Amino acid sequence: MKHLKLLIFSAIVFGAAPINAQISIGPQLGYSYSFSGIRNINLGIRGDYQLEDNSGIAVSLGYHLPYKFEDEISLIARSSTTPSAKVLTNDRISGIKLLANYKYYLGGTEYEDDFAFYALAGAGISFYTYKSTTEPFDQNLYSANGYEGDKLSESFLGFSLNAGIGAEFLLGDNPAFVELKLLLPANQANGQSIEVDIPTFFHLTAGYRFSL
Repeated sequence: MKHLKLLIFSAIVFGAAPINAQISIGPQLGYSYSFSGIRNINLGIRGDYQLEDNSGIAVSLGYHLPYKFEDEISLIARSSTTPSAKVLTNDRISGIKLLANYKYYLGGTEYEDDFAFYALAGAGISFYTYKSTTEPFDQNLYSANGYEGDKLSESFLGFSLNAGIGAEFLLGDNPAFVELKLLLPANQANGQSIEVDIPTFFHLTAGYRFSL
């Protein structure tokens, strides 16, 4: 709950900055992939503040649908005479990501022939939950490391640095967009390396915004 409150507070801070600019907002759909094997479809909302003809700020909040997979873990025998054993687990990972990026339109103008390319860079906050349930096993003879009985639940909060490219085009009077971003976990604090539980992600996102 503490992590979720921080995420909501950060969303308010990002979104409350007074910017005298054109505003557009709308839904987005995405797909995320990490080298650790996590793959998520994500749904979200995206808001853009156009600063100048060639630049803007994009803020998005997305929910990453659960990624489900099976694994196998070794059980801990409660007695030295009990033989070793393994058990299958049913796991799921889901998350929320808040991203804020600066956009710069390549070529110097927002639209040429209703189409534009841009580069973007920024930072983000990720909140992930991991839940795991084992297949039935004799808990009088074994235990599973980190599990309460046959269940385990953990949460992770991490910061990332983002960079990518995108294309924007007009559909009617409003902009649609496609983006490819790389999210690198921030693993430095006060000049010291810190342990990071959230991996590097690639994000492919598409959406449509309505001008306000």
